[in-house]
Order: sequence, then C-alpha cells, then structure tokens
Amino acid sequence: MNTSDRFIITHSINFCSCYSPQNLLNQYTNVTPIAISHPFARYVLYNPYDNTLIVLGDNLIGQYYVSNLTRFRTLSVTITPLAAVVDSNSIYVAFGDNMSVSKYDMKLTFNRSVSIPTTSSSSFCYGLALWKNGLFVTDDQKNLIWFIDSTTMNISLYLKLTNYSIEPFSIVVYNNVLYISQLSSAVIYVYDLVSKSMRSLTFPNSTALYRLGMDPYCNRIWFGTQSTTFSSVPVIDLASHEPAVYYARGALTTGPTYKIEFDSNYAMYTVAVHGNYFYKYPMSAIFCDKN
Repeated sequence: MNTSDRFIITHSINFCSCYSPQNLLNQYTNVTPIAISHPFARYVLYNPYDNTLIVLGDNLIGQYYVSNLTRFRTLSVTITPLAAVVDSNSIYVAFGDNMSVSKYDMKLTFNRSVSIPTTSSSSFCYGLALWKNGLFVTDDQKNLIWFIDSTTMNISLYLKLTNYSIEPFSIVVYNNVLYISQLSSAVIYVYDLVSKSMRSLTFPNSTALYRLGMDPYCNRIWFGTQSTTFSSVPVIDLASHEPAVYYARGALTTGPTYKIEFDSNYAMYTVAVHGNYFYKYPMSAIFCDKN
C-alpha cells in the first residue's frame, strides 16, 4: 500500500486509540523541540536550563551532538533559539534576543552568523524557511522577510509586509510559494515567489494557528495549533489549495502542537509538542481504516 493511499480528503481522520505514542524525549529533561527537518530528518532541540543545542539523527540512536551556547550570553541574559532549519549540509538557527541567524555543521560546530538589520527592540524571528540557495527569516515587528545566502551568509531585504498588515510568525516554502502564518490567527497568507502576488486562505472554525509543518510527499501542509490538546490538525491540500481541519477521535497529547511533519522514510508520523514532548506515531496507527 502506498503511503499516499492513506490520505483521503475528508474532514475527519480516525486516530487509533489503541496505540501509545513513543515520547522520544524521555531520556532528555527540560528540552524543547525547535526543528524537524524534512527530508533530512534532523531534530534540533534546545535545553534552556544549561543553554545548549542538541541535534539528533534520523534514527535517534548514536547520533547525538551538543553545542553550548553560553558564549552568546550577554549580561547574564541567554540568547534563546526560536527556530531552526536543516539542509543537506548545515543547520541554521534563529536567535530571538539579538535577532541573528547562525550556521552550524551537522555536529553543531559553529560556522558563522549574520544579524538581521533594522530590527526593533521587540522584534523576534520565529520563521525560517529554505529556498533555492538560501533561506528566509522573518521580523515579526517590522513586518519584514529577509533572505540569507547560505554560502556567503549575506542578508538582504526580500519582502515588505506592511502593505498587507501581516505580522509574520512562521513560514514555509513549497514549489516557489511562500506560506506565512500569524500567531493566533486563522488566516494563512500565500505569496507566489515567481509572480510576486499575494492572496490569503482562512481556516474554518476560527482555528488559531501556531507553527507550520510541511509534508510535501503527501501534497499537504500540516499546521500546529494553539489548542491545549492535540485533537485537530489544520491542513492545506496543495492540489486544490483548500484549507480544512482534520479532527482526531480524542486528545492525543497535551499541547499546543509545535511542529507536525513526517520523517525521511515516511514510515512514521511525527508530532513535536511545545514543551518536553516529542512523539512519533506509526502512520498505520494514526490513519485507521476502521472507526
């Protein structure tokens, strides 16, 4: 059975109640997931108590690297990582307090960093997204999206969102289209990177979005929500561009859901929940054929 055969456009997905999800962070305490990289399946985590980054490999066994961030401390203030993305060779981490993006290798050896220009004192960079030879990064208070060349780490202004009254929170790119979410909003803004046109999509039931997760293999974008229980999943079908909300039979984890993606072999459905939770579900256990 093909993986894609499991996905039928419907407003209801039956979640098996017989499967207990595996919490992959049981062996780590006080750790918050900040990135799941598809299709390279690197998991970047942050421990605020000892100010370290952790990167886990695809199989989560024997691939465990740590980078101490104490040198980023200024006057005893910890520079907090807010987002991360991973390409085939590097890990990029956005730090909120000083509005910068740092580049690491796969073992979290520091390479270089770049500061985001003209930020305000209340600016944060919650959004990172890979595109072509670089990545986008957001400034939520200045309503700007910047582009960083991944080779030179040069940064340039790419898109002003002030005309659209958009405060960008999280972003993702698929097929030269940039999807932009706002915190606590049910509206997704869709910007075509080729035609330079903007439009919006609104989720039903006033679903408040949190972060964006993407699974291009199944031709959908999956979104995290601010719900206190993981019982519904907002989805955009990329073929029809129709937004919908998929409902679970019951709450599976405590929320809000932080990131939703699939791993590199498409065998497991991955849910990372804000806080010390990081769940993986077999797809066969979530998408059941029976009620």
